[in-house]
Amino acid sequence: MVAQLLAEKPALTGVPEQSPFQPYVSEQDNVAEFTWVALVLGVLQAVFFGVADAYLALKLGMTVGASIPAAVISMSILRGILRRGTVLENNLVQNMASVGESLAAGATFTIPALYLLQDALAKKGQPPPFELSLPQVYFITCMGGLMGIFFMIPMRRYLIVKEHGRLRYPEGTACAEVLMAGDKGGQSAGTVFAAIAVAGLYRIAMNALGLFKDIVTWPVLKLKTELSFDLLPSLMAVGFILGLETCGIMMAGAALGWFVIIPLISFFGQGLTTVVAPADGLISAMAPYDVWSFYLRYIGAGAVAFGGLVSLFKAMPTIIDSIAAVFRELKGSRTGGAAAGETGRTSKDIPLTLVLGAWLMIFLMIGLNRGVNQVGFLGAFLAVAFAFFFVTVSSRIVGIVGTTSMPLSGMTIGALLVTCLVIKNAGYTAALGMGAALVIASMVCIAISMGGDISQDLKIGFLLGATPMWVQITQVISVLISSASVCLLVQMMAPQVVDHTYKAPQANLLFLVTQGVIGGELPWVPVMIGMCVAACVEMMGIGSLPFAVGLYLPLELTTTLMFGGLIHYYFHQVYAKDRHKRLYDHGLLVCSGLVAGDALVGVMLAVLARAKVDWTVPGFALAQNQAFAVLCFSGLCVYLFWQVRKAAQEPQTGGGPTQTPDLGPVAK
Repeated sequence: MVAQLLAEKPALTGVPEQSPFQPYVSEQDNVAEFTWVALVLGVLQAVFFGVADAYLALKLGMTVGASIPAAVISMSILRGILRRGTVLENNLVQNMASVGESLAAGATFTIPALYLLQDALAKKGQPPPFELSLPQVYFITCMGGLMGIFFMIPMRRYLIVKEHGRLRYPEGTACAEVLMAGDKGGQSAGTVFAAIAVAGLYRIAMNALGLFKDIVTWPVLKLKTELSFDLLPSLMAVGFILGLETCGIMMAGAALGWFVIIPLISFFGQGLTTVVAPADGLISAMAPYDVWSFYLRYIGAGAVAFGGLVSLFKAMPTIIDSIAAVFRELKGSRTGGAAAGETGRTSKDIPLTLVLGAWLMIFLMIGLNRGVNQVGFLGAFLAVAFAFFFVTVSSRIVGIVGTTSMPLSGMTIGALLVTCLVIKNAGYTAALGMGAALVIASMVCIAISMGGDISQDLKIGFLLGATPMWVQITQVISVLISSASVCLLVQMMAPQVVDHTYKAPQANLLFLVTQGVIGGELPWVPVMIGMCVAACVEMMGIGSLPFAVGLYLPLELTTTLMFGGLIHYYFHQVYAKDRHKRLYDHGLLVCSGLVAGDALVGVMLAVLARAKVDWTVPGFALAQNQAFAVLCFSGLCVYLFWQVRKAAQEPQTGGGPTQTPDLGPVAK
C-alpha cells in the first residue's frame, strides 16, 4: 500500500485545529456521491487492483497501493470520457479499489498456508482437515474483511474526527489531495494506461512468446553460489517505489544469505557423509538453490518472525492507548454522544445497532461453519477477539505512521502463536489443530489489513466532506465482490505456491510456525539462527524486517529491486528538493501501471498454462541468450527513467505543501 500526496485545501499540516474543521465539500452542498456509475466503476477497479496486488503478493510478498491510480483512472473516465462526476463519486471509486488491494494483502499473506498444509498432509498420505473449496476460501476472506470494517466503525468519531490534527493518516491525507486536484486526472491516467501496455507487452514477449529469458543466472564457483536476476517489470517498479535505502537493506539481507551463509553451509558440509535435517540428501550434492530451500529459508523465516514481533513490541504503547480509547468511544456511542462539531450528513455512520448486530452475526457464522472451522465457537471467539483487538491497533497505528509501517506480519504471528497454544491445549492437535489455527490467523490478518484501509478511507472522506455511511456501505459491497476475484486467483495460483514457483513468503512463514508449535516439526536451530541475525540488525539501529525479507526471499527477486531503487536515487540526487515530490508522484503512477500490467498478463499466462495453450515462438535464436534478456530488461529501465525525466523537464506549476508522507509498498 503506497502513500501519496498531501493536501493544499484545506490546510492539513498535522497541527491541532484551533477552529472547527471545514471539509472540501461543505455540509450544505448537495453533491452526487453514491451513484450507480461510481458503484460499477468502483467494483471494476476493486477487482482489477485486487487481482494485480494478489499476484504481486504471491510473487514477492508485497502489495502496491491502489488509491492513487484508482482515483486518477476514475477522474479520467468520469470527467474525461463521460463528462460528469464529482469529487465524492471519485472518492467512492477509490474506496472500493483500495478494498481490493487490502483484501489481496491479507488473503495472499495467509490463505496459501492452508494449501501448503494440504500438500504436506498429502505427501504423508493423510487426509486434509477440511475441504479447501472456493466457497470456503471465500467465506474466510469475507469474514475477515467484514470484521475489519465493522470493528472500526465505532472508532471513527474518536480516531478520525476528535483526533484530527493529531493523527495525520498520511496515505488518506495524501489521496484526498489527489482527488482535490482532479483537473490533472486525464493526463495522469494516460501515464498509467501506457505503463500497463508496456509491461503487458514485455511479459507477453518474455513468457508467452518465449523471446527472451525471465531469470538470468551466473554461477560464482569459488563461493559455491550464484548471482541471479528475475527480470520482471513489477520488481523494478517496486524498487522505485521503495527507494534505494530500503532496497539496499533488503539487498544486504540477500547478500548475507547467498554470499555468506550458503557458501558457509556448502564449505563445511562438503565433507559430510550423513544427511543434516531438514534436508533429504547430502550437502555436497546440493545446488545453491537446494541449500536455500533446506536451510536458508528457515533462517530467513526466523528473521522475519523476529522482525515482525519486534515491530509489534514497538507498537505496544499505541496498542494500550488504542484499546483504552475504543472502550471510551463505545461507551460514548451507546449514550448517543456525537463528536464536537460533527453534525448532519458528514456525521452519519451505519447505525450502531446494525454494527453490533453484524458483530453477533459474524461470530455465529464463524462458530457454526464446521466445514472450515472445526473447533466451533472456540475458533469463533479467538478470531473475533484477536480481530477486534488488532483492528483497533491497526486503525490507530496507520493514523500515526501510515499503512506502510503497520506491523501486519507481527500482529498476525502474535495472534497465530497464541491461537496455536490455546487450540493445542484444548486437545486439537495434528492436522485438525494446524488447519484451525491457520483459518483463524487468515481471518485476523485480513481484518487487520481491512481495518487500516477503512481508517485511511474514512479520513479521506472526512477531509473531502463525504458521508461516512456511504463509505462504509461501499466498502462492505466491495468486500463481498472483490473477495471472489482474489480467492479465485489464490486458488488458481495454489499449485505454483505449493511447488515454490511463487514464493508467498508470509504464507510459508505462517505454515512453518504452525508446524513448529502444533506439529513439532519445525527445525528450530536454523530458525533461531535467523532470529539472532535479525536481533543483531536491530542492535545496529536498523529495522530488521526489510533485512529479514531480503534474507528469506530467493536472490533473484531482491537483486532486481535495486534497478528501480537506483533510478529513484538518481532523480533524488540530481534534482532540487522542490521537485522530489512531484517526480516521485509521476514515477509512482508509471510504476503502478507497470505492476498492474505485469500482474494482469501473469494471471492470463497462468490461465493459458492450465488450458495447455502454448504460444512460444519455436527456434528463436536469442531465446536462451542471457545478454539479450538483460538488454530487453534495460529497455524497460530506460522507459521508467525517460518517463520520470520527462516530468522533471516540465515547468513547475507550484502550489501546495511539499511534505512527503511515508511511502512504499506493503512488506509487513
